[in-house]
Amino acid sequence: PNATHFCYSPTTFNALSHEQLQTSHSFRDTSSMPTRISRIRPYLVQDSLKSLYPNIEAVGWTTDQGYYVASVQHDGYDTKVWFDIKGHWMMKQTDWQVMDEVPEAVYHNFTMGPYSTDNLLDVTYVAFPDREAQIIILIGEDNTSVQYQLFYSPDGALNTARNVTNQSNILGASTFL
Repeated sequence: PNATHFCYSPTTFNALSHEQLQTSHSFRDTSSMPTRISRIRPYLVQDSLKSLYPNIEAVGWTTDQGYYVASVQHDGYDTKVWFDIKGHWMMKQTDWQVMDEVPEAVYHNFTMGPYSTDNLLDVTYVAFPDREAQIIILIGEDNTSVQYQLFYSPDGALNTARNVTNQSNILGASTFL
């Protein structure tokens, strides 16, 4: 309901006039706008993405509660990057999927903690420009549909455990921004 999906194409972007670009800066539903206009992002957002990831070619774009979200492959991982309308980087999520990349303290505290016997479903690293990163471990209880998100700081502290059973967009802007 809050997301608009589209893809960025360098040829489409270059073909648009400055006036057409200006009309794309709104976060309103763009489904009734011409396809070329609804599929591009403002210059500032695109420039910010290029400065963070200069070698990225394929970008999928969505919106999430007033933020532009770029989906890219970076260092072999699915990565999503949130930007505000002015092109400021707000959040980056890297889908590690498994525990291989987590800091040793997080690994130790998870494996020694009360959730260690549950099924590991996903591991996501979430970074911010102005606050401490978080490692989010998604676990599921055996023989149930119950799922929990475990929010760890890089030093291994379990900050929050929240039940996310039957929730959607559990790592979106409403959780962090």
